[in-house]
Amino acid sequence: MEKYTRNNIEILFENAPKTPRTSINFFFKNGAEEKYCGINALLSRLLLQGTKKYSALELSKEFENECIDVTIKAKQDYIKASVTFLNEDFYKAMDLFKEIILNSTFDDYEKEVHKIKGEIISDLDNPKTKLTDAFLRELYGKHPYASGYTKTLEEIDLIKKEDIILAHKNLFNCKKLISIAGDFQNKEQLLSYFENNFDFMKNSDSEAMIEDLFSLKEDKDIWLTKNDASQAQILQGWLVETFNSEDYPKYVLLNNILGGSGLSSRLFVNMR
Repeated sequence: MEKYTRNNIEILFENAPKTPRTSINFFFKNGAEEKYCGINALLSRLLLQGTKKYSALELSKEFENECIDVTIKAKQDYIKASVTFLNEDFYKAMDLFKEIILNSTFDDYEKEVHKIKGEIISDLDNPKTKLTDAFLRELYGKHPYASGYTKTLEEIDLIKKEDIILAHKNLFNCKKLISIAGDFQNKEQLLSYFENNFDFMKNSDSEAMIEDLFSLKEDKDIWLTKNDASQAQILQGWLVETFNSEDYPKYVLLNNILGGSGLSSRLFVNMR
């Protein structure tokens, strides 16, 4: 993996010779906390629901006809858009991505609010999801990561179209990164393309950043009662070093041993 900076645009590049498809990720680390919980989730969905040039149906047909796969993932402090396509469709894929990231209309936000509420209510009927939501809320406290399903249900009806437009505008005032993996014969041409055509991915020294640090000051136990549950769900966790720590691989391995890999974990196999 190689890293380049062109015109204040940060680019990670991995050459993958003889691969027929290219994958490009566009990462936006939010510089401001959500005004209401759920705004980023709404924004990520609405980016694919119509632009000034294409309706939602026309946009989906463009992606389908060109075999372009676009997924947009949102958390409380970042949004990541992933675009995967055949190598020969590079310029078409990038034009479509620029259209959705720069010219989305956000007209169907009320429909998306209704869909998100229905999905959350359905998910929270699962005891494990409900427990995880409560766990994260208590673990992170006032940090944005605590804003899960329950808080989203409480606040999502407060969101107006103007809030989504502002959140979209804030994307371009935060830390940004492009990562690319594909078979490129001319790397310099690729870098020059993004330098000259993706001004909105520029970084600046004045970008706001959400604080990453938080602390857990005391041990806590959370009990949730669900009378019709057929199983007890137990979730236990500890604060450990982050992914850039030299101990992180050890935590990943320990997590898998203790059950992180599901039905194939060593703990599950030995106990069942």
